[in-house]
Amino acid sequence: MIAACAPQADNTAAVEKNTMPIDNTPVVGPTPIEERIAIVNTGWGTPIGNSPEYREGLGNRAYRGPRQTSEQEKCTESYLGEWPYRVKQGLIPYAVAYKTPMLEKLYDGLGVYKYDAEAKTYTNIVYPKMILTSNEVRKMKIKPATTIKLPIERLNLNPDPRTGEDYLSDYFVIKHPNGIHDLDEIGRLTDVRLTFVEGMDPNEEPHLNETYVILHSGTKKILVDMFGDKIDFRTGYYESVPGQSVRHDDLAVQMVREGHKKMVVSRETTDYNNYAIYTMGRGWIDYTLCMNDIEIGKDKDIEIHDVRQVGRNPEYNKLVVDLVAKHIKNFPEGEEVSILYTNYGMPWPGGNPNGNMSSPQPLAKETFHENGFNNFLSAKHYLIAAFDESNGGKWKLNFSKSGGTGGEESRTNSLYSYAMQGTNKVSFEDDPLDFPNIRENLDIAIPKDKRKNIIIVTSHWFGDNEDTKVVIRDLNNLPYNSKEEFKNHEFWVSWCERYTEDGTVEQQVIEDTAQCDDDWTRITLTDVFYKQIPDFNVGYAMRIRGAVERYGVFPNLDIDIAAEGAITKAGGGAVEVTQGELAGAKLWVHPDYKPGIPEDLTYFDVFKPKGRYKNVGEDAFRPFNEFTKPEDHAWSAWDDFTGYIGTQGMAKPGVALKAPKAAISSVIYFGPYRTLFNAPSVITMPYDKSKVSDAANIQVMIYNDLTSEYDPVYGVPGGQPMRVDEAAGTVSFDVQALGNFVLVQGS
Repeated sequence: MIAACAPQADNTAAVEKNTMPIDNTPVVGPTPIEERIAIVNTGWGTPIGNSPEYREGLGNRAYRGPRQTSEQEKCTESYLGEWPYRVKQGLIPYAVAYKTPMLEKLYDGLGVYKYDAEAKTYTNIVYPKMILTSNEVRKMKIKPATTIKLPIERLNLNPDPRTGEDYLSDYFVIKHPNGIHDLDEIGRLTDVRLTFVEGMDPNEEPHLNETYVILHSGTKKILVDMFGDKIDFRTGYYESVPGQSVRHDDLAVQMVREGHKKMVVSRETTDYNNYAIYTMGRGWIDYTLCMNDIEIGKDKDIEIHDVRQVGRNPEYNKLVVDLVAKHIKNFPEGEEVSILYTNYGMPWPGGNPNGNMSSPQPLAKETFHENGFNNFLSAKHYLIAAFDESNGGKWKLNFSKSGGTGGEESRTNSLYSYAMQGTNKVSFEDDPLDFPNIRENLDIAIPKDKRKNIIIVTSHWFGDNEDTKVVIRDLNNLPYNSKEEFKNHEFWVSWCERYTEDGTVEQQVIEDTAQCDDDWTRITLTDVFYKQIPDFNVGYAMRIRGAVERYGVFPNLDIDIAAEGAITKAGGGAVEVTQGELAGAKLWVHPDYKPGIPEDLTYFDVFKPKGRYKNVGEDAFRPFNEFTKPEDHAWSAWDDFTGYIGTQGMAKPGVALKAPKAAISSVIYFGPYRTLFNAPSVITMPYDKSKVSDAANIQVMIYNDLTSEYDPVYGVPGGQPMRVDEAAGTVSFDVQALGNFVLVQGS
């Protein structure tokens, strides 16, 4: 018999009081707490070492969450699905996530156990007090754990591809209900494999990845240096590690209870996605605030603004250049090098949201896809400027592949990839506008397009974890690093690769300085931003700065506002300086040309080429492909906000913000700082006609807070070239990010 009953998951939002290994103490100063901006920095909080409590808690929060038990239940406004199948998260089918009448075996139909050959017993992987004897197991169906078919492709149980070693040889699946959710047991099984694949000690005490600690302390210092006690920066995570961290929603409640009235919820991601930002981030914060009877709104208990991504700005683009610079030097000069840019990726359009087998997470509403591609197009300019022969570089950069539609800047003609989705899992394989993963793009780039040099740029991740070390390799058939390299925090890898006539992929891992034979392609998978966190903090802090400015609170950088005005997400708007030294300066924001897209989309609105819910009609919504005009974008402004125009005297406290020597205009601040757009916004700046010898050579520059230099303002997707009005003495240009701009006389 089973020796003990398994505990059931607790879905309540209990407040945890844990000690963090980072400085989460309040900023000290005279500013009253109700006037300070509470900044809640969030993230996944993945630990180093084995923390079953973290894994189980995150699995519950990320995939399931609580379910609605009555139609009158409070705090369920953001729940997903249709009653009686409404849930907090909704990422997996309802009957798999929750015990459902007539479908109980989908929730609990098996058990995962480790076999002890000496004792001849089977111990449950989640609940060690649950032990089966060999005699009991003889009456049940049993098979090796590695032979089961997993419901989620990223959950890999395969042997180590480096050695063929099976780390799960002692684990078995026994077909009998045992009171434990099957996904909890399978998830723990995949954690065992990951521990050994990464070369970790399974007995190591869990602790926060140092990346999180450096991100917190570095970003906090930058913000406190700028704002002083006008802000209070603290960090909470989507799930806590006992004794190491706190949940972000518990932290939000704590800060409101302390007296804060205004809050910024920030996330360091480089690609905005609704699931991480809203479902996991604001979703849990809003839910827990509601459960504690705290109302959200400008004139209520707490007002909240969000920071959603750090991509598509000068600081981020410089980080991408630095990722590539480490490795491109080892590719032969004068040759073509293809840049395969990859981010996390999101499934689209998700699963059927109705019924007891529904997966109601609204992935059809994701803005991730457009935002991620805009980030790629922005970084592309910086990479060309740094490395391409057309700008004095040593290589011929290629970002394209064959077989797509549209122009050179179209998505289907670009080596733009998703990393965390399996082949044909992102959208529909029969749809020419699907979102390919890394391997699908390599399938074109190597055997069809004959590319000989490829750098895979991992753009999405600020820190290392099992995703970047293992999962993206499993999903895309990329080689692992050695265990020793993983332990030494070396996550990039170079290899030679070729396709055989039958389509099999052959690979040979090489040193980064080594070359490949003529019939092989040389590939490098870059690091993530792990080793650039101090630099990453700068761009992150500047995005948070802009969110604080949305409250009308400015950093101590000698900022003088000359004009301000209302901008709305729906209608856009304008801000203009009509008098004084900056007269003629203007910010114009396009309206939302596709209201309700993707916010109002449903699974049934989306193009589906076949199957039960086939939808190929004229009204079927298709994925975007390219941006040739502002109207092609789904969004313009991301939110309603007050726009500002003025000047900023200091680059950082104690350091003057100086204009470049060739400046023909003032350095003009457009804010809130690092506000992002999809459809390009238009900036107009006046210049000093007496300093212009040739208006055709005027250039627009933007200040980069990471390099403390000015970068060119490059063209943006769907935008127009720079326009000069010589009679008025103004220049107009399109942007997707705000900041400090200046006009210079080029040669």
